[in-house]
Amino acid sequence: MMGWVFSGLAAFGVTTAGMLAARAWFRIVPAVSVPIRRRRAALTPGHEALLCFGTLMAACEGRDLGLRCDRPGSAEWGRELAEGWGIRDSASARDTLQGLLAKAQGGQSDEDFQRLQRNEPSVFDGEQRLRWQRAKRAWSRAGLSLPPGLSMAAHDHECIASLAKKCHECGYLTRSEFWLTLAWVAEDAAWHFVDWQAYAASFVMARAILVRQGPPATEVIKAMRHLLGGRQESNELAGLWRAHPLSGIRVDEVAIQSERRLARQIWPAQDSLLALGALIASSGGARVDRLAIAPEEHELHARWLATHWRAFDSSQVMARVDWLLDTGSRAKLDPVLVTSAGKPQAQGLRIERACRALLRAGHDPALIQGCRTLLAYDLERAAFGARLAFSAGLLDEERLRNALRHMARQARAAFDTWEQYLVSVILGHAMANEDWRVGKQLLHSGMVLLDGITPFAEFPSPWQACPLTQLPILHGVAPASVH
Repeated sequence: MMGWVFSGLAAFGVTTAGMLAARAWFRIVPAVSVPIRRRRAALTPGHEALLCFGTLMAACEGRDLGLRCDRPGSAEWGRELAEGWGIRDSASARDTLQGLLAKAQGGQSDEDFQRLQRNEPSVFDGEQRLRWQRAKRAWSRAGLSLPPGLSMAAHDHECIASLAKKCHECGYLTRSEFWLTLAWVAEDAAWHFVDWQAYAASFVMARAILVRQGPPATEVIKAMRHLLGGRQESNELAGLWRAHPLSGIRVDEVAIQSERRLARQIWPAQDSLLALGALIASSGGARVDRLAIAPEEHELHARWLATHWRAFDSSQVMARVDWLLDTGSRAKLDPVLVTSAGKPQAQGLRIERACRALLRAGHDPALIQGCRTLLAYDLERAAFGARLAFSAGLLDEERLRNALRHMARQARAAFDTWEQYLVSVILGHAMANEDWRVGKQLLHSGMVLLDGITPFAEFPSPWQACPLTQLPILHGVAPASVH
């Protein structure tokens, strides 16, 4: 059980956000078009800052997406969206973008990407490694240094932002949906990168691995310097990044204005159960708006359950779920959590690190110190595994929903809010696992579920759509008394 969460996240490493986006993005060679110009609506500083995203991708395509966000899209763009992405209307645009947002949040290629940076064996070998080395030399010749531990996130961000701009200009996204998508990108980028140069490094290096065609790294570096240079009246993109430092971009005002225009939908009670297992699923880059987790990977899920749960049929799956609900890791870890003495030194250091991370994320110190059970750590793994089993065909929907309702009953009896639930998961993971990289990703995904921007009304965060105390249950429960 020590590596359960890490293995659960690694199960989604086969289909990565970056690879999927790159395959779809370069399925066709885009044609350069000359869109019809019309008077541009006034932009607030917050809105203009969000248009910083997507500019590198536009430079690679030889496109001018610029700061005009209210012009009609060209016929070529409509054909590109249809042929390259299967986007033909608003529904398909929102569904495609929601999938990309989920996969970008997972960042499952980053571990192999960092192995590549350390010159260790990784999945990015052969031709991909050679392209990486050429891009690295180009970056060095430009007098730039690569940040340590670089992620691939900027390539996902540029894909999403550029696609959102095209969908909006073709009339597939409303203005509110468009701005909220860019705001989501901005928040995620600020979490990954300290400045625009680090962001550009991520894009250049990831693109070198994922894309065979297009302009060389030197041209992308030139575009970066153009964005970081001085402002020019003749070119609205010149100096755009310099005018809006990445660390200074604030999305609150834009998000609040845009969210007011979205008609939020009320989730049916049965959909509220999607909140359980959503934390691990979103950390792995899977969508959480469906009961089945990544159903296209059902064979992979079956192998994972066989390897890590020793479960080959529904009875073995339910035996594992029952153990997590009845006993789980908390039987051994809860007594250690509530006593200051007796913690192994390494385990104590891991707990301290997790507590510091929770504090930096803005959680109430009293809430962290008041955590007295790691029940949520067991419940989240049980829900995630059961939903994987449903995806793999080992559980039917009725049995899964009954199991999730039992989990909801236990969660409601122990916790008042999803924030308390998240703290319990993070501390449980820290006590049971040595690898904090997964814990860090879980915390980030939890913060997105709690407070993150949701661009599309039909795809809300399940934690925001249903308070924990309103989860549907099988039987009545007493008020929460243990945190």
